[in-house]
Amino acid sequence: MTGFGADTVRWTDGRVHHDADRFPIERIERDGHDVYGYVDRPDSLDAMLRRAVATAPDREAFVYPDRGVRVTYREFDERVDRLAAGLAANGVEPGDVVSVLLSNRPEFAETFFACARGGVVSAPINTRVSPREFGYLLGDADPACVVTEESFEALLDSPDCGTDIPPILVDSDRGRPYADPSIEETPPSVPTAADDPASLLYTSGTTGEPKGCVAEHFHLVNGALNYRTCFDTGDGLRTLVTVPLFHVAGLVANLLHTVANAGTTVVLDGSDPERFLRTIEDERIEFVLGVPTNYVLAMERADPTAYDLSSWRIAAYGGAPMPADSIGRLRDAFPGVALCDAYGTTETVGGLVTMCPDERTDDYAHTIGLPTPPVELAVVDDEREPLGPNAVGELAVRGPIVVQEYLNRPAATESAFDGGWYFTGDLASVTEAGFVELKGRSRDKIVRGGENIYALDVEEVLVVHDGVLEASVTSFPDAVLGERVLAAVVPKPGVRLTEDALWEHCLENLADYKVPELFRILDELPKNPGGKVLKADIVPEPLKYGIRAGTSE
Repeated sequence: MTGFGADTVRWTDGRVHHDADRFPIERIERDGHDVYGYVDRPDSLDAMLRRAVATAPDREAFVYPDRGVRVTYREFDERVDRLAAGLAANGVEPGDVVSVLLSNRPEFAETFFACARGGVVSAPINTRVSPREFGYLLGDADPACVVTEESFEALLDSPDCGTDIPPILVDSDRGRPYADPSIEETPPSVPTAADDPASLLYTSGTTGEPKGCVAEHFHLVNGALNYRTCFDTGDGLRTLVTVPLFHVAGLVANLLHTVANAGTTVVLDGSDPERFLRTIEDERIEFVLGVPTNYVLAMERADPTAYDLSSWRIAAYGGAPMPADSIGRLRDAFPGVALCDAYGTTETVGGLVTMCPDERTDDYAHTIGLPTPPVELAVVDDEREPLGPNAVGELAVRGPIVVQEYLNRPAATESAFDGGWYFTGDLASVTEAGFVELKGRSRDKIVRGGENIYALDVEEVLVVHDGVLEASVTSFPDAVLGERVLAAVVPKPGVRLTEDALWEHCLENLADYKVPELFRILDELPKNPGGKVLKADIVPEPLKYGIRAGTSE
């Protein structure tokens, strides 16, 4: 690795950061405050792509095994030219927004970089949105056009969507043309400054309407370079993508990170366990960043020993906690592959915290790792004053990957951002050595009879039960104690769970005041289109009071 470890961590006035002299970063002024930025950073996304094209024009840039498509950097660059010209021909001007509703198909990356080349702001949209949500996102972003595919036309046509924006269909000759095939000369890219908006990245909307994070070229370029530094990847990196490209993990950690290395991005349409492992073997994959389920299913539903996985170096994961018992089993199933947490949010387009493979020891297995090199973090109290090591408070972060604005949300912007700092709403503590332990969302702190209970602590106990596939913990109001604890669990296939068995398991592994007083056994957890659990929907309506522990409704 690159020397990214606990030995470079420093505490200064309640802030946790790395020794900048150990990394290719420099202190620069941004928006009236200082942050670190990577030294050899291109000024824009288009400049980053052009650097990759110049480095390896005949290297494969993108591979889509399920679609039989393989594209070199030279071919991709020419395609981006035609698409940028096509957008301009459709009346899209620099500074306009283009909403992108596409699955993991070749046109997603092409459209994203065509927008960057034309000085246009891309706005990727979750492909699982409802018509109402789609209408809200279009109303918020006010795009000049929507680039989509035929399978999503029904969303645009729905009365609940309420838009008359004509789409550009990437897989149909109907409507406005997607690309300009007549272009003969390479058009110049529109001059783009590092602080120009590059993309609108929408939050998942777990606690309300999605918010559009205004990501500048500076943020996205530094985000890509940050993953390169953290995971010590280099020229020609081969990455496998199974997560949606509209998510920040798919877009930055996978796609942009790989382009920053002039590498090859291999994109699958799904995450079938056997297909996943076969692709790693066939494409000589080095790096994967997915969700824990990707790796657990590959271990449990396929035979890892049947595949040559010798090229696979890093299995990073985020989006959900990895059960502690799974880490040991995955190490045995995939020897030689480094398992790395990668924590971030939509507001922080690159990884905030990750577990360097060299630091994965039993002493820190319960943590999510260290702050990444250019990131400063602090744990603050309710007055936003920094707390010391091991104290629990709200996690605040600052760095070149942190956006500073929500589109059309001045009140939310003022609440979440201050002096370059983003206040995440996540509860955490930081050890003396700089390792971060998440406790859950601030709204997931349950106060029962004056005792603080962190939902994540209870969830971690539940998911190690042999019969539990998923678990989510929240609270419900109580006139005497203020709040009581409720747990919803999904059994593993073929397992019959009982509330009493879950209660006994919790009593053996938790302080008595943390034990849930209501268990719900569900076929699946309620989730939003981004896969985040909707905890408010777990609580029955209306809720009966006086339910003893171990009983269901």
